[in-house]
Amino acid sequence: MAEVLRARVPITLPAELAELLAKNKAARAAWERLTPAQQRMLLEDVATAKTSTTRARRAARMLGLED
Repeated sequence: MAEVLRARVPITLPAELAELLAKNKAARAAWERLTPAQQRMLLEDVATAKTSTTRARRAARMLGLED
């Protein structure tokens, strides 16, 4: 069976995540501890949200800043 490989498409850092990382040192430290593969997976989750509110909530949740 042939395996289909997904093309690597660059993902832009969503503004909501960039703002969170700039404001919060703990969030920045948590982000930097992630492997590149983990960062990409989380970026895809945040970037695919349709609204800014959802992107902000997902960014906070993924870095452990939301209860």
